[in-house]
Amino acid sequence: MMNYEQRVEYIRNWFRNDMLTRFSPPTGADPKAVASDTIEAVNNNIPSNILPEQMNSILSSLTKNVVHSARSRTLPIVKDFIEQTRKSTQALREGGSIGNSTEWSLDPFEVAARRIRAGEAVAEAFLYGRQKEQLMQRTGINEGDIQKYLDPTAHTQ
Repeated sequence: MMNYEQRVEYIRNWFRNDMLTRFSPPTGADPKAVASDTIEAVNNNIPSNILPEQMNSILSSLTKNVVHSARSRTLPIVKDFIEQTRKSTQALREGGSIGNSTEWSLDPFEVAARRIRAGEAVAEAFLYGRQKEQLMQRTGINEGDIQKYLDPTAHTQ
């Protein structure tokens, strides 16, 4: 699960890369204050028990919702972001990805599989030996999925 700082950093990057490339900050307002207010409002309306791939899904949905409901190319007001964030998280809840069930957070193999499918970092233990075999048996991850992580030319952070 993501902690507060991780969620805010995800949202900050999304805001910078998705919203500020599509919309202009409103005139007469401090752009940093507008960004800070919007990021905080979005974060306050996203569940705290969330995985990075769920955050990506919510922010992707939020981008579509905000763009489709925008009335101009000026950044929408914070209230619009709150409404659209609630819509995006509700859609994910109804899809069964977030909610009272914590099943998704308990199985490390399922978490690793989701991260592999999303191209995110995974513990090295899942790439070799017994844990690799269990991961492949339990989740449907195949050798090709794992090979992407073992390729010497693969991007490392």
